[in-house]
Amino acid sequence: INSSNYYKFLKSLPSNIKFFLIYGPDNGLITTKKIDILKSLLGDNDDYYSKVIIDFEEIKKNIDNYLQELYSSSLFGSSLKVIIIENLPAQVPKNFLEVIEKNTSNNFTILVASDLPPASNLRKFFESKKDLAILPCYVEEGKELDNFILEFLRKDGFK
Repeated sequence: INSSNYYKFLKSLPSNIKFFLIYGPDNGLITTKKIDILKSLLGDNDDYYSKVIIDFEEIKKNIDNYLQELYSSSLFGSSLKVIIIENLPAQVPKNFLEVIEKNTSNNFTILVASDLPPASNLRKFFESKKDLAILPCYVEEGKELDNFILEFLRKDGFK
């Protein structure tokens, strides 16, 4: 999803998308997009129990912990749960990609990584699938920056 389509995408998230990969060198933009997606998914139901944050190192040690979170519902509040996996490397184990590909859960997962090279198996995997969202976060310049600022202001009611 490029920056010119980003807010349109947020307004009407496709129901078949359960995984979002946010990556790039712009940490501020990564944080902003993560918060925007959480708001789009959870709305007013954003409570402490509706989201779980896991470092990818924990998943590498034991993928079952992630599977348990993915296939369980929130104990309190919202029936939806968003799992945020942080610090993903450029190359992830094949079994992790298989979990994404075979997912049948109604919960959502936001994957957060720093800049991923084009050769990254994670990036390639997301780019090859229509039911996965990939949100690169690069420093905006020129016309793209102008459009991003204008859309951001429109979103907040400025004309």
